[in-house]
Amino acid sequence: MQKFSQRSEVLTEEVDRILGLLQSLKNENQELKAQRSKDAASIRDARDRIAVLEQEIDSMKVASALSGDDVRRKEARAEVTGMLREIDKCLALLQD
Repeated sequence: MQKFSQRSEVLTEEVDRILGLLQSLKNENQELKAQRSKDAASIRDARDRIAVLEQEIDSMKVASALSGDDVRRKEARAEVTGMLREIDKCLALLQD
């Protein structure tokens, strides 16, 4: 009977230890999920910022090209004119 009691105590202690580990793992899991959400938001913000910066770079390139020497300015204007023609073609297609 004493061996049964000792085994019961050992099993009870082991179950308590395992339950403690389970709770610890649950807490860690919740913390990791929260951190993942924060990281995902940071990534979205960084991607949005990258898109804005890329637009700014494109604008600076156009401004630089238009304010550069005569050859660069003519090339840039020709490129912009070509883009405008493409836009006009697209609009015409949409109207048909």
